[in-house]
Order: sequence, then C-alpha cells, then structure tokens
Amino acid sequence: MGPYEEDIVEGLVVKTLKSTDEGVAFVVEVEGKTIYFAGDLNHWHWEGESKQYNEEMANNYHKELALLPGHLDIAFVPVDPRLGSFYSLGAKDLVETVSVDMLVPMHMWKIIRYAVHYKKNSVIVSRMSFSWIQFHKHGGYNAVSFCT
Repeated sequence: MGPYEEDIVEGLVVKTLKSTDEGVAFVVEVEGKTIYFAGDLNHWHWEGESKQYNEEMANNYHKELALLPGHLDIAFVPVDPRLGSFYSLGAKDLVETVSVDMLVPMHMWKIIRYAVHYKKNSVIVSRMSFSWIQFHKHGGYNAVSFCT
C-alpha cells in the first residue's frame, strides 16, 4: 500500500499515512479497536542537520498526526536513541495530539535502558498515567510496553 490508501478485508480496515522516512504508517481498525503502527513516521530531529531540515521534518510529521483518529488503543512509535536528547520527540507529539491507551516504543536498537529512563522522565508517561511497564524478549529482541 502507498500513502493515503485504505483497504477493507473481512471487517479489518487498514489506512495508511505517508512516512517522514521510508514506507508508510498504518492505522488498523478491528473489532472496535484502533491500532497505530508508525513504522518510520516520526518527528526525526537529527543533531547536525540544518534548522530548516529539522523544521521541515517537524511540519511533515505534524501534518500526518493531524490525520490520525482522536483515540488510539495501541500505538507503536519510534523512540530512537540515535536522536540523542530528541529520542522521544515524536512520541511526545503523538500523545499531545491524540489519546493513547498503550504506547509501545520501537527503534530502541536493543537499548532497553531508554525505556526505564523514558518511563521515569517523560512528559508522555506523566500525561498518560502509566501504571506499569512490561519488559519481554521477542525473537531475540528486547521489547517494552507502557500500559495505563
């Protein structure tokens, strides 16, 4: 699927958004639940890039966020330590734009300590009132989820 497409298969609704990097992001509606998989759709703010580049990236990201439904049951979003101090900027923007019940960070590159730091220090976590954090292994990778 390309950007801004929709497909319905046996009651499963799949919509796409344009990524700010590669591919598309998916919004899936099934059995009354809405699942968002950002893929590479993120507020990529790279240290060393020009101010103009980072502003354009932010604008493009916010345009896509405006297309999301007002509530997401589960959101898989990049929380990428390669962005330095801006690692959670996209996730922060997301929860300031829409209501999210469960946020599942991606792109952590096996660096699970960022999840603990994220839970303790993030505006997102305090806004969402997470009651617990879950760590688990999946296919050799560390995974984490924050739940309300």
